[in-house]
Amino acid sequence: MINIHKYIHRKITLLNRVRVLSTELSKIIEKRSAVLDVGTGSGDIAFLIGQNTNSTFTGIDVLVRDDTKIPVKAFDGKTIPFDDKSYD
Repeated sequence: MINIHKYIHRKITLLNRVRVLSTELSKIIEKRSAVLDVGTGSGDIAFLIGQNTNSTFTGIDVLVRDDTKIPVKAFDGKTIPFDDKSYD
């Protein structure tokens, strides 16, 4: 049986948040950028921004999920695992 609260949160609140954030952030991300997403989560927002801007996203997160929409590397929460200037 589906939990109605989770269903409503996913279908209304979360999807609307992803849509609004990706639309607004797409306005300020330069086209064809290489972007590092810190705290990627599912990667949904970065994925949509990448589609809108033709940019490439790589994520880092303390918890790497199996089903992320972009490539994600493990992050200890303190040290970014890439050299300076690796991303725009």
